Amino acid sequence: MYTDSSYHYDKHFVSSFSSLIDPRRTTNGNYTYPMLEILFLTISAILSGRDTYNDIVIFGEIKIDWLRKYFPYEKGISSHDTISKLFQKIDNEAFNDCFTEWISKYSFTNKESVISIDGKCIKGSAKRKKGGVHIVSAFASEQGLSLSQLVTDKKSNEITAIPDLIDLISIKDKVITIDAMGCQTKIAKKIIHKEGDYVLQVKGNQEKTEEELKIQFNPDLVDDSNITEDVGHGRIETRICEIITNFEKNSTLEKWKGIQSLIRVTSCVIHQDSDKETVQTRYYISSLNTSAKEFNRIIRLHWAIENNLHWCLDVIFREDNKQRKKENSAANFSIIYKIALNLMQMTDDRKSKEKKGSFKEKITRSTLDDNYREKLLNAFLCNN
Repeated sequence: MYTDSSYHYDKHFVSSFSSLIDPRRTTNGNYTYPMLEILFLTISAILSGRDTYNDIVIFGEIKIDWLRKYFPYEKGISSHDTISKLFQKIDNEAFNDCFTEWISKYSFTNKESVISIDGKCIKGSAKRKKGGVHIVSAFASEQGLSLSQLVTDKKSNEITAIPDLIDLISIKDKVITIDAMGCQTKIAKKIIHKEGDYVLQVKGNQEKTEEELKIQFNPDLVDDSNITEDVGHGRIETRICEIITNFEKNSTLEKWKGIQSLIRVTSCVIHQDSDKETVQTRYYISSLNTSAKEFNRIIRLHWAIENNLHWCLDVIFREDNKQRKKENSAANFSIIYKIALNLMQMTDDRKSKEKKGSFKEKITRSTLDDNYREKLLNAFLCNN
């Protein structure tokens, strides 16, 4: 444990990540390049757009004086092989536990905040004749913060991973949104047991429930409806959300623990360049009893995990293009990327007059400005 008061150790960072066991073998338990120093170096480099092992080393060598404000780096910067092998060997579940503990110390979710759960395959991790590492993430959609993740062998294993992921985070009084893959009675029961609520998309994998929703949606039984319209990117989208709360709770619907509402969302998209119109109808079940307007908002928020997490991992950090195929390296770097995204998101202050800027702009500023990088690292640095 680092205790020297001359360095700006963050109590949250050190207390959350110091429990992580260093997988490297030594005869006396001492390491030339301490693991926490490598983690801090890597996160700082990622925030500055340097995410290959070689670039991380170059960043560290150039910024060694800046880095020594926070940790000793008595032996300087390690080689890229040392960094690479460390991330291959770090136990991913233990690393995720540390990440989950760290972000849980910041109170950012309110009652009925939306937590979205969805999976993503890291293409660059694929080995010959095997698929890539598949990761299921929990994402606080309104705050734009990653909360935790679990690794699965393939997409179909999301069903078994989701309950375990839910156990890692606090969901009391929160609304959990999951797409059709996670629409399972055991998952609904798990959410209710942990005192949360759910909004689950229903599709063909729950054929009887989907057919029952179609039957129940008689116009005379609709309790409330809401219409929204969005214009942008050359398209006009109209979303009609209808809900039924006074429905017949037969054997098909009663198997869903805590079910209170049936939801139908009809989306009509007009492409302005061609006047082509597409219409799609989706069905949901929920343990909430609220307005159609609120359901429209919650269901729309679910897509934040695609737009604000998965898209950023692919476009900002080019996660799918990184060839990290050995052992735990891809899954561990997914956590590093999520830490970086969280830090950038946490710098946004709605009361501040300073322009928020995109993630790319923040990375550019962090590359050029040590003070700005320190601002991004605010959640790690105890002197702020």
